[in-house]
Amino acid sequence: MSGPEGASAHIDPDASGIDVESGVSAASGYGFVTLRWGSMGGQLTTREARAHALSILGAADAADDDAVVMRWLTTTMGLAVEAAAAVLGDLRRARAALEDEEARRDR
Repeated sequence: MSGPEGASAHIDPDASGIDVESGVSAASGYGFVTLRWGSMGGQLTTREARAHALSILGAADAADDDAVVMRWLTTTMGLAVEAAAAVLGDLRRARAALEDEEARRDR
């Protein structure tokens, strides 16, 4: 943001309408990221912004994988959408359990 908060660089909004802007606090000298989506918005530290960005990328990858699994279950395996969704839910829970196990192991 410019003005009292400090210098900033604007990044054009992407197709989803989320506006992202970098800035530097005049008070602290540290960088920050401002997000705006319609009338909502907020500021993140650069560390928080990176963590959220990685989370979004992970969710996008998972969504692509889920779409492939759903298509395979319904077309190749012949499952009804409801049954395929139930299998996908089981796979998501198994993925989450494995991630939790790996996180505990890595501590």
